Amino acid sequence: MTFQSIPEAIPIGIAAVVSGALAVFAWRRRAMPMAPAFATMMAGETAWALGSALEPSIVELPIKRLCIDLRLLGTVTAMLGLMAFVFRYTGFFRWLKADRFGLICAPALPLLLLAWTDPWLNLYWTKLEVASIGGSSIAIRSFGPGFWAMCAYCYALVALSTLLLIQAAFRSTGLYRVQAAVMLFGVLLPWLVEIIDLLRLCRFIPVDLVSMTFAVTGLTFLPALLRFHLLDLPPVAWAMVVKRMNDVVLVIDPWGRIVNLNPAAERLIGRKSREVTGVEATRAFSEWSALADRLGRIERHEESFELDGPDSAPASSFDLRISPLGDDVRPVGWVLVLRDITGLKRADQERVRMLREQAARAEAETANRAKDRFLATLSHELRTPLTPILATVTAMLDDSATPGEFRNVLEMIHRNVTLEARLIDDLLDLTRIRGGQLHLKREVIDAHELVHQVVEICREDLRSAGLKLVLDLAARRHDVDADPARLHQVLWNLIKNAIKFSPTGGDTVTIRSRNRDDDLLPVASSWLVIEVADEGIGIEPELLPRVFSMFEQGGPSTRPKFGGLGLGLTISRSIVEQHGGHLGASSEGHGRGATLTVELPVVGAPISRPSLPPPTPDKRMSHRSLKILMVEDNKDTLNYFSQMLMQRGHVVLTASNLAMALRVASETDFEVLISDIELPDGSGLELMWKLRSKDALKGIALSGFGSSDDVEQSHCAGFSEHLTKPVEFRHLEEAIQRVVASSRLEGLVKN
Repeated sequence: MTFQSIPEAIPIGIAAVVSGALAVFAWRRRAMPMAPAFATMMAGETAWALGSALEPSIVELPIKRLCIDLRLLGTVTAMLGLMAFVFRYTGFFRWLKADRFGLICAPALPLLLLAWTDPWLNLYWTKLEVASIGGSSIAIRSFGPGFWAMCAYCYALVALSTLLLIQAAFRSTGLYRVQAAVMLFGVLLPWLVEIIDLLRLCRFIPVDLVSMTFAVTGLTFLPALLRFHLLDLPPVAWAMVVKRMNDVVLVIDPWGRIVNLNPAAERLIGRKSREVTGVEATRAFSEWSALADRLGRIERHEESFELDGPDSAPASSFDLRISPLGDDVRPVGWVLVLRDITGLKRADQERVRMLREQAARAEAETANRAKDRFLATLSHELRTPLTPILATVTAMLDDSATPGEFRNVLEMIHRNVTLEARLIDDLLDLTRIRGGQLHLKREVIDAHELVHQVVEICREDLRSAGLKLVLDLAARRHDVDADPARLHQVLWNLIKNAIKFSPTGGDTVTIRSRNRDDDLLPVASSWLVIEVADEGIGIEPELLPRVFSMFEQGGPSTRPKFGGLGLGLTISRSIVEQHGGHLGASSEGHGRGATLTVELPVVGAPISRPSLPPPTPDKRMSHRSLKILMVEDNKDTLNYFSQMLMQRGHVVLTASNLAMALRVASETDFEVLISDIELPDGSGLELMWKLRSKDALKGIALSGFGSSDDVEQSHCAGFSEHLTKPVEFRHLEEAIQRVVASSRLEGLVKN
């Protein structure tokens, strides 16, 4: 066998490789309904192109004949594969049955026999010989009756396939129209080239031009397979399944448009299939708002849930299942199955309602108990470390030997720790606020003076954030009837809020005051307006109505960045409203800053203002030295209070847990028990219960739990006093004086 160089055969070889790769691709997915027919078609094109590439490259006529016969076999295989593919795609499944498809295949066998027996009968080619053209041995053929019969047969198959695909393209929309258009191009291009070749409309080329087009059509089929899922979603196949189902069924494409719906769906929506095919599902079901809403946000994975009925029958209920076609990563459409469950729903409605009511009551009670316990525990854990700080600062302020230059600093620390304790109390106040049980200790105060105090507390935060502070307190009447600590808390919240949501460096926080209707209304009807404005991130218009809601901080994207519980503004508004005022917020939008405005009714200035005297030391306890057992698991608090009590002349025994306290109590007598309630291995209440049998023993509970229930439990356990942390040392001394003075048996307990 002798080969010759024919450059024109190279593109045909490439076409054979492309067609073969697509045949393998489809065969590996032969479980899909469209894959076997497509694999057969591409295998035929591979044999066709391979025979066309080898024939001009070989010199000997017998070998050329074999290559021509291979090409003819590939041609017939490709045509029959195309026909089977189109029948399956367009839904003519009855023509794929063995008897009917056998009739279509029957003419191919005698036509192939005519070609293969041509050396003896000369009925396919009237002449087939080798001629030297341009130095190459080229097969010269004259067409016989067998050739023309084969052409008629193949063109008939192509024409029928083309008509069916055109019909499918016009009837389909979206994805399916793209699929049909791709297949039409792949079918028509080779045969248009074949007609041009037969009519000799271009110069003589010693190769099969049709085979060259297989590379183009193969590359055209590639996106149809990968992107448009040609093998996955034959529309008519799905339509046949849909029509046979009893439930309401719809098929929609990746763009949300209806591909098909069964008769049950037509009856449900009152429209024929032809009226809604190709229409967006959300539009088609615009009168069923619940379904339209779900169709507008379909997930990629399978979903199943209950759905209210159409707007015209809202009492009905449906079970909706949405299943992706193809894979979850890139679905090629979705099947929606709706089942009417109204009857079942009504039959079960009463039982479900009763169960839900019982569960809701139990859940609410559990949630309330958990909430109260959480807030109490959080309060305890936050109060405990403040006790040694507050006690130390208070003792230094009470000590006349403390240098004057230190007093301002100590007073600032005392003021901030006290405020922190008040803020911790606010966590517990949430329940009282929501129940309208927030109690105020009101007096006439100068709001401007209070603003200056709060600014002083926040000055270091302003400096750390690189923010400028502008004070424009222009109000001429600024006396209000308010709880100083609560109003202090409100102003602190507003200024801290401005600092928190302002970018670091360069921006300004402005605090203004004015009187509303200053020149028109009498003093008794005037309002003091205090504004805290920042140049920070601002508030989106849709979030403004929710800015004072619990746990709101400008939306979920803001909360992780700025932190916090989102309770400050909620508590502040409640406090201001308790004072008969208003708290509002305004902003021009994102990045434009925000302004928080407090409005309070003003009152006439008092004749004289009470002022706190400078701190002076409390009188030392005048009674004799006591023997005290102090139990506290916080090391700093334990060490400080025990040292201070020993400086007062008392004998102090210490323990850090319940077991140690019981051991000390079994070995030594003492007169006063000072114990934390929460201990690592038990409770101070348990300790008091076990020790209360000791004659004349008095107890002082020292705890971060300060609710009325906690105080009651302490008294029931035997404690005479309950001090809520943080505790100043002078308050502890006063409590010791009270419990000792109340004991009629003082002095009977000996060391």
